Parts: sequence; structure tokens; C-alpha cells
Amino acid sequence: WPVLVLLGNVIFFGEKFSLNYLAYVVFSIIALCMLHYCRQQWSYGFSFNLGYMTVFAAAITWTCYNLYTKHKSDIIHEMMGIYCGVGAVFIVSLHFLFEPTVIPNKTEIILLLSMGFFSQWFAYQAWDYAVKNTAPATLANLAYATPILSVILLTISGYGNFSMFLLVSCFLMSVSTFMLMPKHGSNIRENQ
Repeated sequence: WPVLVLLGNVIFFGEKFSLNYLAYVVFSIIALCMLHYCRQQWSYGFSFNLGYMTVFAAAITWTCYNLYTKHKSDIIHEMMGIYCGVGAVFIVSLHFLFEPTVIPNKTEIILLLSMGFFSQWFAYQAWDYAVKNTAPATLANLAYATPILSVILLTISGYGNFSMFLLVSCFLMSVSTFMLMPKHGSNIRENQ
């Protein structure tokens, strides 16, 4: 979806497209494919189609939200809470339809509530602010860096295996990150 946000700003809002954007898109996709190949996460078959369709729908929905919010920046920040509330009702419904329910103990409930408030709530509020006040290329950059950093942390913590695929993937993502860095002295809102 970060690539869709980047391209959506170019197509619908006339943001300047450069060769750096193209190289960024290509390097990012290659890096993520290598990362998934390394972890052997790619699976295909009829039984996976619902999952792929759901992921595609989520990518389109999140892209539309980002594009709309970016160009209607007068929307109040509280709207993110409303979106999350509606999403929570939808997700809980899907959980009861498709997943077994596990009742957490008291400690787990406290951890879940803390994580929901401090990490998820804060992350969505920060993202809402960033969408309205930063260049789309910068946000795409941050979004694609997240899976790479997660895999590195898991590998360092002993939950993943180091490989050349991981190393090359991190290198390509780092190269693509530098391609989209704003030029020295440029305004953060120059692309609006």
C-alpha cells in the first residue's frame, strides 16, 4: 500500500514523479520479495484466495484513507478514533466467525489494554498527523522500513535466522530510503 499511496498522489494530485520514485518502488518491492522468500512466507492456492483478497481490500482502503486525509487536512484528529472504533467492531465480528476465542488472564488483559492505548492509539494518531503534514514519499519510506526493522529485531533476538536474503533485502531498502530523502533545505510540505 505505500507504493499505492505514492502513485495515488502522482496520479490524482499531480505530485511530481521522478526516476528516484521509480527506483524506490522497484528496490522496495525486490527487498520485500527477498525478505518473504527468505522466510518462505509465499503460499498460493485456492485456500489462500480469501486471505489475498482481504489483504488487497485492506491495501486499497488504507490507500484511499491516506489520499483523502492528505488532501482534506482539515479533518479533525478524532476521526481516526472513530475509524478505529468502526474497524474494531468489524474485526471482532470476523474473529467470532473465523477464529477460536482464547480468554486472556488478568496480566494479559492489562498488557493488551496498555498496548492498545499506548502503542496502537499513539501510532494511529501519529500517522494521522504525519499524513497531513509530511510528503507522501517520506511516509512510504517509513512504512516500508518497518518490516525490515521487525525482521532484524527478531533475528537479533534469536527468533529468526540470518541469511544473505535478509542482508541484501536490508541493503536494498536502505538504498531506496536514501533515494527519497528530501534535498537539503527543502520544506517538508513541498509536495502539497
